[in-house]
Amino acid sequence: MARYVLPNLVTIEARHSSGVTTTGSGIRVPIDGIVVTTAHVVGDAAEVWLTLRDGSRRLGSVLGTAPELDVAAVQLPGSTDVAVPVNVGDALAKLKTGDGLFVVCSTVSGPTVTATKVAALSRLVQINQGPAVAILEMNAAIDPPCSGGSLVNTTGDVLGLTTTVAVRPVDDNVTTNSFAIPVPVSRNAVFRIILNR
Repeated sequence: MARYVLPNLVTIEARHSSGVTTTGSGIRVPIDGIVVTTAHVVGDAAEVWLTLRDGSRRLGSVLGTAPELDVAAVQLPGSTDVAVPVNVGDALAKLKTGDGLFVVCSTVSGPTVTATKVAALSRLVQINQGPAVAILEMNAAIDPPCSGGSLVNTTGDVLGLTTTVAVRPVDDNVTTNSFAIPVPVSRNAVFRIILNR
């Protein structure tokens, strides 16, 4: 499973004008060197450094963000190679509560894989005071550097973009679970970012 996703993972270090550095993960998609990650990691960064799986490090540029979904698109400069294709979201319709999944991410310490299970297929939440949106809920907590990681099934289908931003369930039931933005939602957000440039 991980061998299909790992070549596309990117480690992200965002340096902010305040002097704070935030780290996260991202995934390359085969669209003009685009890396998809979370808005709260790179949103107001002065510099965004991307480390690829081969160890090369490049200075990226934030194309735009959708804070209400915690989605961002970053341009990988000088990219002439194409990201390795992975199945993206095809298995989402078959997903059931209780199914086992994996959170795959690329941190500054290296790639990590965390086993989890689906707690809810469509948890209605608010992100950054935005409108209510239905996202995936997982029963395992994830660390902040895994924000922007991939939620993956056993066959390598990428089902969602993990986020560690503060999420408020609409029903106000507090949870320590983690969340992922479903691929169709994050993909549409990235298309809007690219088209609105």
